[in-house]
Amino acid sequence: MYWVFTVPVIGIIAGCLIAIFAMYFKYKERKLKQAERLAAIEKGVSIPPELEEEKPIEERKRGLLTAGLITLFTGIGVFASFYFLSGFKVASLGFIPFAIGIGMVLSSLLMKEKKEDK
Repeated sequence: MYWVFTVPVIGIIAGCLIAIFAMYFKYKERKLKQAERLAAIEKGVSIPPELEEEKPIEERKRGLLTAGLITLFTGIGVFASFYFLSGFKVASLGFIPFAIGIGMVLSSLLMKEKKEDK
């Protein structure tokens, strides 16, 4: 009887491991970029543009908008499926990702470029 739960448990564990490995390798990449940047500064060499840390504002806005829309519609899907399966009490859990998605979309729309003081 317990074998029914093995596939979901393995799926959840695999998803968590993939996320952990992605974060670890992103950390290692950032650390290597920092080391390369420090070495260039010590040698007095100009830093190449590909080593710049900050993404352009348009790229960040687009990423936030994309993630926000995905999260927003995930919330709508969770709400709709739980509403038809279990009723409103359980379906209200879909409001959590829905609200997070709205916040991300609003954040992308309200994001402005920094004004540099010269």
